[in-house]
Amino acid sequence: MDEEIRKALDALRVREEVAALYLFGKKCDSSSARRAALGVLLSGSARPGWLEDLEGSSAPVVVLNGAPAFLRNHVVRRGALVFERDTARRVHFVEESVNEYMDQKACEEQSTGVEAAKSLLERALRDLKKGP
Repeated sequence: MDEEIRKALDALRVREEVAALYLFGKKCDSSSARRAALGVLLSGSARPGWLEDLEGSSAPVVVLNGAPAFLRNHVVRRGALVFERDTARRVHFVEESVNEYMDQKACEEQSTGVEAAKSLLERALRDLKKGP
């Protein structure tokens, strides 16, 4: 694991507000952490600026609470859970994240289908107006 990731991981594990930590990114296996990041799930609300308090680490750290659904889904499905303090909080977060992502995906697919049908209908109406 990359030294910067390890430093950030060690610093975050001791923080009481951290419920869980995920390693995610292009290379998040145990042999390499290049281009990887840490995803932080907070137990509750943290005071503003708490993340800047991490000394000596330049590793990318993303707070998952409030992150976009596609990112949360990516982290929980493809990332590796590397620390957990609050199992119930993490399980609730995973369920909520996957459900929200699936709902958004279904809405996008439905919207795409409606747009396609609208386009076909408009083309048919133009063809009817032109006549035979």
